[in-house]
Amino acid sequence: MGRRVAVHTHIGGRAFAPGDEVPDDLAARAKNPAIWEKGSELEPTAPAGGGEDTRTPPPRAGKGSSREAWAQFAAGHGVELGPDAGRDDYVAELERRGVIEPGE
Repeated sequence: MGRRVAVHTHIGGRAFAPGDEVPDDLAARAKNPAIWEKGSELEPTAPAGGGEDTRTPPPRAGKGSSREAWAQFAAGHGVELGPDAGRDDYVAELERRGVIEPGE
């Protein structure tokens, strides 16, 4: 269940009006706590498979940026790609769905 915004706002490239419910993955990215309706608390996202936190994307390069890390992060957001998909495929799909910002 998402949180409801109290004011007009944009999160992850999407616009929300007062009373709109924001999906949990986008709500976790909001920086200003004053945008939420009173009593609209965000519950923490459980790590996928007991592993990494699915609210923070893996690095795009270097240590921790493996295909497996991106696949696990994507799975935590309901994104499943085929066995031939690489890290860049996951990044592109997550950007397309608005889960992560382009170039984030």
